[in-house]
Amino acid sequence: MLGADGVVVGSRLWASAEALTPKAHTDKAIAVRGDSTIRIKVLDALRGVPWPKEYSFRFLKNKLTDEWANRESEAFSAFGTLSAKYAQARAQHDLQTEAVVCGEAVGLLRDRPTAESIVTSMVTQAEELLRRGGTLNFTSQP
Repeated sequence: MLGADGVVVGSRLWASAEALTPKAHTDKAIAVRGDSTIRIKVLDALRGVPWPKEYSFRFLKNKLTDEWANRESEAFSAFGTLSAKYAQARAQHDLQTEAVVCGEAVGLLRDRPTAESIVTSMVTQAEELLRRGGTLNFTSQP
């Protein structure tokens, strides 16, 4: 059995009961699939956030991402032009404009368990795999 060097649990913990993530964001994420996300760079430029151009974020798709996807040069030229509109949308919890940052794993989310239960579940699953490690059959079945 191969070991793991680490785990990717950002989206799972992002949607935990204790997370500071607005409930409306996690409710929306729970209702979508992983392909309901998009990786783009334009939102920070439009909001007037000076973020390095080489970095992008993954967001839930919405009206704003649909409008600006693949228009990076325009967005960087229009730096900050949507900052007031974006601030208003955020204050009104308008999820068609507000960026909901999350990973493709949103398609696996179904609830908002506690962080403790998430970690406990991971440990329990890892212990079970380690107990069965010597008996696991990794050959393909016909």
